Amino acid sequence: SKEDFDTPNSNHAEAAANGKKCPVVGEALNSSTKCWWKRIVFGFKAIKSHPTLLAAYLGGFVARGDSIILSVFLPPWIASFYAKNNLCQIDATNPVSDAAMYITKCPEAKRLVSTLTGISNLSALLAAPLVGNFADRLGPLRALALPAALGACAYGGMLLIGDPRSKIVMLMAVLQGFAQIGMIISSVSLVAKEAPPHARGAISGVYSLFGAIGIITVSKIGGVLTEVWTETGPFSVIATA
Repeated sequence: SKEDFDTPNSNHAEAAANGKKCPVVGEALNSSTKCWWKRIVFGFKAIKSHPTLLAAYLGGFVARGDSIILSVFLPPWIASFYAKNNLCQIDATNPVSDAAMYITKCPEAKRLVSTLTGISNLSALLAAPLVGNFADRLGPLRALALPAALGACAYGGMLLIGDPRSKIVMLMAVLQGFAQIGMIISSVSLVAKEAPPHARGAISGVYSLFGAIGIITVSKIGGVLTEVWTETGPFSVIATA
């Protein structure tokens, strides 16, 4: 029940002392107690009594996947574009067969990657105080909707744009920065709001676990889409998430 979740059960204290059972979250573990896995399970079970924690976990999933999408998949897209359109003069005596390596030989492509990445990171930096203010005023659950919408627009736009040199791509990078930091701050705020003091460690751990799964999932699916579809395919993963 919600009451059991919010208040640690003192009846487990004696069990914790003799080391025979795993104490509830919030009670001290002695050296002979090995039940860390039950803490992890507790972080998942908390969703039953606090359903909004699921939104926070999913927000962490999207936020961490969002944080690596540009750094991992933006360079191959730009490199492939420059290579296919012969926009850089490459030394004929030292050809580059791999499009991903093209960017190391093309200053223009490298400069564009740095510019777009910098714009996104700067936008995230400037947006952080605003997102925090929105989370306080609207509540973290409602505040999650704004970065989710911005992320869908940003990555959906990049998916539809064929030329990374287009000025609209810079706008998409700005929106991506807002979406990334917005999702992180809002989901973390939601965890802090919903998790009672005696359960914050377990819940924060599961939240971080969802974030790690997000990074792995986006990297894997994005890589497959790059190979079988198009270089901008990975952007669709976050746009639809």
